[in-house]
Amino acid sequence: MIVLILVITSVIIIANSIYAVPSLVAYSRIGSLGGVGYYASQPVPGVPPGLLVRVFLINGSVVEPVRAFIDVYANAPNGIVRVAMGYSQSLAIPFNDSNWRYAIGKWASLNVPFSDYETSMLIFVTYVKGNESWILPLVIPYNVGWVIGGTT
Repeated sequence: MIVLILVITSVIIIANSIYAVPSLVAYSRIGSLGGVGYYASQPVPGVPPGLLVRVFLINGSVVEPVRAFIDVYANAPNGIVRVAMGYSQSLAIPFNDSNWRYAIGKWASLNVPFSDYETSMLIFVTYVKGNESWILPLVIPYNVGWVIGGTT
């Protein structure tokens, strides 16, 4: 039996209101595994501006949320920084998360306008069922200016 994991991530650029209709700014496919949606407002009520990772199991025509280990790392100019980890169906990482702010601070120390930085998050999703496990690595692009703008 082959089990695939679908990961949907949302980078929320600026939170207008939790009641606003989310406006999709851009969308990128991640092969057949899902996609990345970039929103100008919160796509999920109650989720702070930042990164939202949701995990789904696809088994034939059935798509259902599942719990998985989610590890998120931010690219920094001198390496990677662990931002968050958890075991759940979803993981929300606000723009003002201290680990993410640390990585953003490394970009800020280069003294180049924030909008010039296109970098990425590295996400590992590990799904375990019985004695079997599946690991899905993902590279999610984002702009450093979004994080800076999302925290002000």
